[in-house]
Amino acid sequence: MSAGQKAIRNPLGFSLDELWQARKARYHGLTLDEYKQMLGRQGGRCAICLRSSSTLCHDTGRVRGLLCFSCNSAIGLLQDDSEVIARAARYVN
Repeated sequence: MSAGQKAIRNPLGFSLDELWQARKARYHGLTLDEYKQMLGRQGGRCAICLRSSSTLCHDTGRVRGLLCFSCNSAIGLLQDDSEVIARAARYVN
């Protein structure tokens, strides 16, 4: 640790990754176990592009799955509207 860095207080011994996962899970109303199960079901990948996932996708409080930042942003920009998303998919095909 360099002189300018502060030590992160971690009395329970969790890794930084586990602390980050717990924070994301709690933010979206999931337990850490629920988050880890969802991550495992998706193979640790985004439900859309199959790259690594990092965010949770949600609609009116219901968690649908784990998405990467780009896919989550794209769906948000398309107003979470399945008809708009279908038109976009037809456009790129």
